[in-house]
Amino acid sequence: MSQNEVLRARRHTTVCQKEPSCYEDVLVKFVLYIRRMRKEKNYNYIYGSDETSVWLDSSNTKCIDKCGAKEVAVLSTGHDKQRITVMLTARGDLLQDEENGFLSDNSIEF
Repeated sequence: MSQNEVLRARRHTTVCQKEPSCYEDVLVKFVLYIRRMRKEKNYNYIYGSDETSVWLDSSNTKCIDKCGAKEVAVLSTGHDKQRITVMLTARGDLLQDEENGFLSDNSIEF
């Protein structure tokens, strides 16, 4: 490598999400739908939940490449597909449940 080639620390490119203004109509319709469902049915509890992936690969997402490179290859440790899915749940009245459940081998265990 010659001295003229400058190296840069870069991140791999990700797909951009939509602007928040694109979601306004969808959010309003969803809130109205939930209000209608709460009036029609008598729900005892309302839960909010979200699930996210936790990747077990601790490699850094940065790599070193020549300045101006069109493509950047991300090196891996070989553990790319080792991950777990975590589901976070909260009840509407903020009461905490004593039992914690997790998903293992497509079956629920408590």
